[in-house]
Amino acid sequence: MVAEASGRPPSDPAYGPLWERWFDQAQEQGLDDDLASLGRSVIREARMLGWGKEREAECGWLDDGDAMLELALVDPDQARANWQALLDDG
Repeated sequence: MVAEASGRPPSDPAYGPLWERWFDQAQEQGLDDDLASLGRSVIREARMLGWGKEREAECGWLDDGDAMLELALVDPDQARANWQALLDDG
């Protein structure tokens, strides 16, 4: 898992909210700032706006954002399109 590889406890709130921890990991992995910010927004909005469990799962809440980060690293254009659509549908 990405969180384990970084040495951070994946779900420890003492390390800040998930969206901030994810953003830090994304930057450490070399994701550009714009895409990392978009991913952070998706994770935050899913929780703050109460998008529901299914959408929260899609937005990183079940795996600490590992799948989101993997997608962003492998296919940044697809990640950007997916995440923007989630925010637009909000």
